[in-house]
Amino acid sequence: LIIDDPFKNREEAESPERREAVWGWWTSTAYTRLEDGSAVVGMLTRWHGDDWAGRLIKEMAKNPKADQYKILCLPAIWEEPVIPEGKTFAEYRREKAYEGVWIEERDPLGREPGEALWPEKYNFDDLERIRVNVKDYDFEALYQQHPYSREGNLFQRDWFTIVEKPPAMGEVTLRMWFWDKAGSQSGKSDYFCGGVLSLTKDELVYVEKVARGQGTPFQRDELMKSEL
Repeated sequence: LIIDDPFKNREEAESPERREAVWGWWTSTAYTRLEDGSAVVGMLTRWHGDDWAGRLIKEMAKNPKADQYKILCLPAIWEEPVIPEGKTFAEYRREKAYEGVWIEERDPLGREPGEALWPEKYNFDDLERIRVNVKDYDFEALYQQHPYSREGNLFQRDWFTIVEKPPAMGEVTLRMWFWDKAGSQSGKSDYFCGGVLSLTKDELVYVEKVARGQGTPFQRDELMKSEL
């Protein structure tokens, strides 16, 4: 059985109803018709972490009795996974699998960080230009095969309101910079990001400022110092 792009575009992939319909087709129609010794090959754009492939990845991580597929993931630019401090790669891979994302510790083709998948077609500079123009949300999904949700796993978009100005000093009980310190020696890590957060007397949290970048630990630290 060959499944080729069960979602034709982002609109379909971001529709919960469409994702449920595809999954229902898979579990009740397609899977139940497989014969003994049959194989399933899926080829698809990773539009969403909860798409057909994402759900299979989640099942693989959660249940050892679920079908354990062999996954070939070839990002347009090879970037080393940034493993959180104190975690092994296996722990981090499992954590990402629960989000419907597959990561490799090393590139299946043996590429070094920053090397393009098909440089004769799109070299590194081409891909960086594309990243700038399509923005990270689409680039990470369509080119890097690492989709992430706009909504996030903890914070929902409709919880936030855009305000015209920060809270008055007399209302603030705590103000701090918070940093997610990604970074690698190659300079091609996940993005590092920081923000100024304020807590007010009425227990509202304001995000007053955000700084973001990608680079080496030195470049990250320089950005952090410049924002103080």
